[in-house]
Amino acid sequence: MAQLLDLAPELLVNILHHLSYQDLLRSLTVCHRFFDVISKTPELDYQIHLQVAGLWDNPDCSLPIRTRLSLLQKQEEAWHFFKPLALSKMPVPDIPSGLFDLSPTTFSIGMATNEDTFETDGIEFFQLPSELEGSPAKEPLSWTFVKTGMIIVEYCLSIEANDLFIAVVSTPDDDVPMTQHLSALILQYSTKAPHVLARRPILHLCTVTEEHKGMPSVGLDVSRENLAVSIVFQDPEIRIAASSLCVFNWRTGEAKTDPMARQIPIFCTSLVFLTDDILINPNPFRPSIDIYHIRPSGSSSPDLRVRLIHSLYLPPLLQTTGSRVFISNISCISRPGAASTFPRFTQQDRPFAPDPANAVIPFVIAAHREDFTRQTFAMVAHRKSLLDLVPWHRLYSDDDPGVPFFQGLRSNIPPNLCSMQSWDSWGPPVTRWFSGRHLSTPYITCVSGSRYVQYVTHDLSQNAGGFPGAGERDTISIMDFNPAVVKIARQRKWEEKGLDYAEIKIFDGEGSDDALCPAGGVFASDVVGKLPFVQCKSLSRWDFDEVLMCQDHLLGLKNVPGTFRVGELAIMHFR
Repeated sequence: MAQLLDLAPELLVNILHHLSYQDLLRSLTVCHRFFDVISKTPELDYQIHLQVAGLWDNPDCSLPIRTRLSLLQKQEEAWHFFKPLALSKMPVPDIPSGLFDLSPTTFSIGMATNEDTFETDGIEFFQLPSELEGSPAKEPLSWTFVKTGMIIVEYCLSIEANDLFIAVVSTPDDDVPMTQHLSALILQYSTKAPHVLARRPILHLCTVTEEHKGMPSVGLDVSRENLAVSIVFQDPEIRIAASSLCVFNWRTGEAKTDPMARQIPIFCTSLVFLTDDILINPNPFRPSIDIYHIRPSGSSSPDLRVRLIHSLYLPPLLQTTGSRVFISNISCISRPGAASTFPRFTQQDRPFAPDPANAVIPFVIAAHREDFTRQTFAMVAHRKSLLDLVPWHRLYSDDDPGVPFFQGLRSNIPPNLCSMQSWDSWGPPVTRWFSGRHLSTPYITCVSGSRYVQYVTHDLSQNAGGFPGAGERDTISIMDFNPAVVKIARQRKWEEKGLDYAEIKIFDGEGSDDALCPAGGVFASDVVGKLPFVQCKSLSRWDFDEVLMCQDHLLGLKNVPGTFRVGELAIMHFR
């Protein structure tokens, strides 16, 4: 110990820099020397605040450490107590369609071909402002756009990680009537042209004929070089026969699922990468969260590169004589996406960003009864909690074939092909459930890092049983699932602050009522979810049609009166 204390201060700081924030806080009590070094070193103070907030540092940011620390403290206080630092409004140009996406720093919306349709043939982008102390002056805020000349079915953004956006487009067959070809365009965000790293900037996905009885729904997610595309047809018979999961290396164009064989059958479009090679896709038939492993390019034959390796069952459904309940859809998202290094295309004036390792994943579950009534639930889980449930020993075992494509839809998959886990064995400690029947949940872009936003809209009824703060109209609730924040809120008694603009409540999962979500006639019993969180609910009323969340902002979307088209963005700045 004496030799360690004899080191020069800068060497001691370099050593302490490798500790977690928990160990740094413990080190404060070791001796006076440690206390002085840690408490008087801005780099270590910044590191503690950064890790407590679940963020990571931008290595390319040129702002001084003290400035970054000040910005971080202001931002966290603004989020914790619902104190936006500024509010601005931005009209949406042209004619918006129903498509949009939100990256950590950029909002985008589809452009309709004309006022009489919601078909999309272009995308407009708006980079959200970063109003930072010490930042250089910026150009006036404006929209940029790209026109594809084709109908865009769906698209996704990977701007900060890859300078990339991918659009799935539909083009008619020149020779065969009533036939469309679906392709993925690999485009560079900064140039709006084919991506310079994509050897094949157009990837064929599937051909849709009259027999498919309509166009499919499409979902996408990207992590490093892996592009996953889900194609789900709406007709029940066609869905089982033709829906599939396709995986590509978007840089080389290599298909990791065999295009000549039957693809992996799936039934929900939502896809989330937990890591670069671990992908989840909800399965409403079981119902479950299915976990796939994607092997590296060239590592094996195509029929082994993407394998279903594990299924996490959701709570059992209520099934009684004469009454049947079924899950029609499960959607999910996580922002930021999976990454092992700081996103290299993040602007240099943004000093930090949410760490994907600390992000949560909300799942929106739509259930139906035979009487055609619909009930919606929201389930939240940490990305790291789902990763902890992955059977890592199965990933590279040549003796473990995973689930063949043709068996992926079955509910009775042999255990030697895919390990399965009952709800009671994994779910209650690591999830939190909400009754979402009276929440505005048409959009899933409502999460950033460990924070999740819920909005109760004016056109919904007053009895929102099962949701904390239910029955209040036009209120915004920010829920923080960061365990460090929950601990701080409890220790500092945030619930007793008596704020005149927000109400804070801590849900620690210890009380039985706290942890229960009513079954709602859907599940066999009330659902237990003990994941702790802090809820900060606005006392103000907001006149939005939907609220979205990204890294530094809440976005209130306001439709053009009498339409479903977004006409204006209200941007709440939290940094």
